[in-house]
Amino acid sequence: MWNVTTNVITVITAATETISESLRQYLSDVPGNHEVKELQKTAILGTAHNVECVNVKAQNIFQG
Repeated sequence: MWNVTTNVITVITAATETISESLRQYLSDVPGNHEVKELQKTAILGTAHNVECVNVKAQNIFQG
């Protein structure tokens, strides 16, 4: 539709500081400066936000 070539890079980070062996290689393909610790921090904060949203929705359902 837009005649654009894309590459999908799946990155999974965890709070235990475990990362895939090829993460640094994948990050080198993405323009910009990326730090693994910052990616992990973002993943943790995003997960916490999602959990909080689910908890609020569950409370609303059970309270009426």
